[in-house]
Amino acid sequence: MDSSQVAAAIAAAMTKLGHPYVWATAGPDTFDCSGFTWWIACQVLGPQDYELRSSHHQFNVWGEPVHGVPLAGDLVFFDVGQGVIMGNRAGHVAMMINRETFIHAANEDLGVRTDRLDADWYAPRFIGARRIFAPAAELPSDPHDMDREQPGACRVTMLPNISGNVSTRNPWNGGHFGVTWQAITDWATELSTAAAESSVDVRELAVVMMIETQGIHERDGDVLTIWDNHPEDGPSVGLMQVKPQVWGKLLPDADAYDPAGNIRLGAAVLRHLIDTYGSFEDAIARGYHPGVAPNGTTPASYVAAARGLLGELGYAA
Repeated sequence: MDSSQVAAAIAAAMTKLGHPYVWATAGPDTFDCSGFTWWIACQVLGPQDYELRSSHHQFNVWGEPVHGVPLAGDLVFFDVGQGVIMGNRAGHVAMMINRETFIHAANEDLGVRTDRLDADWYAPRFIGARRIFAPAAELPSDPHDMDREQPGACRVTMLPNISGNVSTRNPWNGGHFGVTWQAITDWATELSTAAAESSVDVRELAVVMMIETQGIHERDGDVLTIWDNHPEDGPSVGLMQVKPQVWGKLLPDADAYDPAGNIRLGAAVLRHLIDTYGSFEDAIARGYHPGVAPNGTTPASYVAAARGLLGELGYAA
């Protein structure tokens, strides 16, 4: 099995966030819990036995049992009070999207959403996990190693659970960013979805957002809009400060004035720049910030800030 299966499964699942729960359905627009995991598997592994539509059957025979902590892509099962069916109590199933959080078709009221495995309601009802997708390859711990990844290497698509103050100094005057990481993690779902869609590491995307806007999409009720010395290119807008007039062709269906669309377009731009210049650092130094800004930011200071922020998001210093 291909180690990119987990990333593909997460990307497919995240496209269904907010879709309705309807009992005994398996997509593409409505799901019950086992219908959702069955649908995800069909997108990644190809057509699946329809008998596997049952969470109880999935618990018994699908993949291999997981011993220890479930990983991203693993199916997790819960006893929700249905009693013993097919020899087990696995009345609900979900899929992990990182080590803490899963995505699932929750119920009629909540639809497809994410929840934490250690949440008060779910933790005592967890009864086991199974692995049907090949686990993701280990990611490099150093951002310089990331630049040397082989084509097709698996990248992190779920934003790490981080909180507290930003310790890295900003690239324009060396001061504090003035926000906590919550300003970025508030956009975790949109960042993760966009990163999976454009095959970029979500931490790179989050770093660009932090440096560009500190998670601000609107100011005084209007979408953040900045004009530079090239008015013929149109303004830079929103969370990722992308120029729709220049980059809109990369993702024609992304509305840069909508937060989710802005992040999607920002991810597509970052992917394009990495492909063009060969690495994340070159992409931001030569593509995102190729000269000295009026506020004093240089390509070198931009890269230095990005390295520090990447470290806070999980890369070794």
